[in-house]
Amino acid sequence: MESCQTCKAPICISHISLFRNLTPIQRGKIIRHVNRKAFKRGDIFLNQGDMISEFVIVSRGQFKAVSINPEGKSKVVQYFRTGDFFGQDSLFKEKELPYTIQAMSEGALCMIDASTMHELIHSEPDLALSILNELNNRVNQLESELSTVYVESLEVRLMNLLKQLSNDYGVQLKHGVKINNPLSQDEMAMRLGVSRESVNRKLKQLEKEERIKLQSRREIIIYKM
Repeated sequence: MESCQTCKAPICISHISLFRNLTPIQRGKIIRHVNRKAFKRGDIFLNQGDMISEFVIVSRGQFKAVSINPEGKSKVVQYFRTGDFFGQDSLFKEKELPYTIQAMSEGALCMIDASTMHELIHSEPDLALSILNELNNRVNQLESELSTVYVESLEVRLMNLLKQLSNDYGVQLKHGVKINNPLSQDEMAMRLGVSRESVNRKLKQLEKEERIKLQSRREIIIYKM
């Protein structure tokens, strides 16, 4: 566990959009109460069913939330990148985590005790509004994805997923965008609710149609249309 004084993250969590409206004194209070933990790819932060009583922010890297149903089947339900957060339910009471949090790359999480967040929210209403706004964005994104599951074809949903990934992991090229894809084909399949074989076939079809280029197992170029 590290403190903010020894943090080597590229962006201090006190400066991310969630805390943009806080005063310097309130930001200083956040820094004094933050615990930071580093992770390697594949490391588990918490398992599904573990209790969580902290507000957690991704200060570096990418993480995923994996839910396992009673039959033992797993599904990626959420991805977190630098600046994203989870554990907001613990602001009301300690509760069981409904999914497992796993690092997809080297990264770090910053944890703030729920009681400290209570004090900040009471003293700075804009923070509560920021959290509500971010949660609303998540709900809108989920509703958008659910609305296309039974309406849009796999091709459309796959291209939409690649375009979403390009926003966070893309590099602009003259002829398109190169994505350093953080997801395996299994993870893409779980996200889209289809088999890995279906994703593999559709990627190859899109490449044949010259809409994308599969540079490697992880690098994908989306050509400008």
